[in-house]
Amino acid sequence: MCLQVKTRQRSRTASNQTRFLACIEYLLTDLWKSAYTIPPNRKCLLNLNKNYYASQYCPKDLGYDPMLQAFEGMVGLGLIDFKKGHYNKETGEGELTSYWLRDELAERLRTNDSHPAVHSKSDPSRGNLILRNSDKVTVPFTHTDKTLEMAKNLKVINSCLERHWVDIKIKVSQMTSLYPKVT
Repeated sequence: MCLQVKTRQRSRTASNQTRFLACIEYLLTDLWKSAYTIPPNRKCLLNLNKNYYASQYCPKDLGYDPMLQAFEGMVGLGLIDFKKGHYNKETGEGELTSYWLRDELAERLRTNDSHPAVHSKSDPSRGNLILRNSDKVTVPFTHTDKTLEMAKNLKVINSCLERHWVDIKIKVSQMTSLYPKVT
């Protein structure tokens, strides 16, 4: 599958440019983290449902059009490969679009002197509780004292996890023998 590359007729507004850069940062950060997983270069997931970008579960600085432009740009430059997702309205099941590093970008990210665990950051304004029904469909809800307490506890847990990175100190040559055991 090939995405159609569109040429721009005019420049982006300042707010759209900010969103576009945030989308590029989001994609690159996800890819950067995937370069350090076991096995390396896991597939990243991208929601291409326009409604997701207007929901409370999406980081506020991302938008559908800028995300699509950033994604298509990275595909067009040959930095990533992807498999288009799908959704079946009758069964309510589907898959998100998955994307992964190509060799050139993977090598660039792995030779970076920094590490994604040090630069991780979460959006504190983003809601961290998601209510889903038995069909796994997101259900809107109003907060109660109990859900507010749960959200507060979850923020503490997430901030603790952001400060720690599980790492195994082994040589790269030893990692290949470890892959079958952890997958």
